[in-house]
Amino acid sequence: VDFFDMLNYCGMSPTKDDYYRQYINVKRNYERLKEIKDKEVFAEAYAKQSKALSFENEDFVIVLPTCEKDLITEGNKQGNCVGGYGSYIKNGDRLVVFVRKKSDPSVPYITCDIYANSNWGHTARINQYLIHHNDYPKDENALAFKGLFQQHLIANWNRG
Repeated sequence: VDFFDMLNYCGMSPTKDDYYRQYINVKRNYERLKEIKDKEVFAEAYAKQSKALSFENEDFVIVLPTCEKDLITEGNKQGNCVGGYGSYIKNGDRLVVFVRKKSDPSVPYITCDIYANSNWGHTARINQYLIHHNDYPKDENALAFKGLFQQHLIANWNRG
């Protein structure tokens, strides 16, 4: 994004001030506004399916990303490409959720990609359910959780 695009995004006009100073100020405002808008878009995308995405059992809990930065962090920690899925979420094609162990919900465990587009029969379908480096989980409890979560999605998708 160039300087004039950032000015436009922020609703600002160029001034005769020191260019470097203005650039730093505009970039700071641009990043702040972009993050606010990003969080709003994510909140809206996930709010539509809040009932379907609210799920847990005795071992695992679903955690929702709040912005693209969460996806990037997850992708870096998991060694996968989920950091680039923000546009899919914003387009309404997919939703990504993080499956965490209840014993340590701050540590990434499984990244779950859900086809959310109505082209798939108005019901969500788990597309990817992968651990570190796009490997399949071997944990029987995690595999059972996937089945239970898929059933929950089918029963609750588009039902508020």
